[in-house]
Amino acid sequence: MSRITVDYESRDHLFRLLDTNGDGTGTKNANGNYSGAADDFYIQPPAGETYVLYRMLVFIEDGTSAFSADNYGGTASALTTGVKVLVTDSSDTTIVDLLDNVPVKSNAQWNALCYDAQFVSYGTGNKYLVVRWTFERSGVPIVLTDQQKLKVTVNDDLSGLDTHHFRVQGFRTRLYSGEAIR
Repeated sequence: MSRITVDYESRDHLFRLLDTNGDGTGTKNANGNYSGAADDFYIQPPAGETYVLYRMLVFIEDGTSAFSADNYGGTASALTTGVKVLVTDSSDTTIVDLLDNVPVKSNAQWNALCYDAQFVSYGTGNKYLVVRWTFERSGVPIVLTDQQKLKVTVNDDLSGLDTHHFRVQGFRTRLYSGEAIR
């Protein structure tokens, strides 16, 4: 069993949006039409690094429609396929399905999954659904090693949304397995 090293610096903190390249350089706004082909938004540590992820923040913004519990964002209906959240290995084989094979298809499902979900409306302007999924509250943070991925898969038309982000918070480290780290 390995242990997480405890000495890290401010530059080791992770505050990153999931993106289509997994390294911070890809598309970060999941508000396209993915009904023809699924797309993945993910984070993946480079070889030799480990990411410890404590939470994911989901942000859905829509300025044209009202939000309701049975729709997704301000869209007119629930999603057909839904949003999947997985931890996979480097070849995309699922290690754990964080939704137990029940994809999120509506605003209410985000609230059922994460106690910290809030609808925000300031009376005028865009409306928001903000979700905080704290992984460590379910036991331990998510630890990505050996180029594993935390991946969100979308496979519906989300082009009606203004913004759809998945932001993770945690830190980078190396694992300690008994040998000296230099």
